Amino acid sequence: MDQIGFVKSITGNKVEVEVTRISGCGENCGSCSGCDMGHSLLLKNNINAKVGDKVLITGETKDILKYTILVYIFPLASLILGIVAGSQYLKPRGVENHELFGFGLGIILMAISYFIVRKYDDKLESKDDDAIKITEILEQE
Repeated sequence: MDQIGFVKSITGNKVEVEVTRISGCGENCGSCSGCDMGHSLLLKNNINAKVGDKVLITGETKDILKYTILVYIFPLASLILGIVAGSQYLKPRGVENHELFGFGLGIILMAISYFIVRKYDDKLESKDDDAIKITEILEQE
């Protein structure tokens, strides 16, 4: 997956790159205002980019999908697992508010999953294997 971004700032050996979101409406941005919003990425400055440069950002689709699943699906699955497990465990034991307690367990498991994701993210950051990299300067400021 390749995208184009603009270097907004430099901090040490990292650059903040603003990337325009890929349109979900078929590039017909007159029909909605959601495409105007960009997002920022903090990436290693391995090609000595300067503020204002237009850069090419490359990422392996399989890695991006893997991290997307980890960040979105893992907490959601933890929430659902907690709700179902809590309800199924408490209902046969005669607890009146088993749904509420199951929901509370789901929230707790989801919070734990965020801590796990954060630890995994810290571990990945310490490795020198980036899923998304700046590969080329397209235009210099």
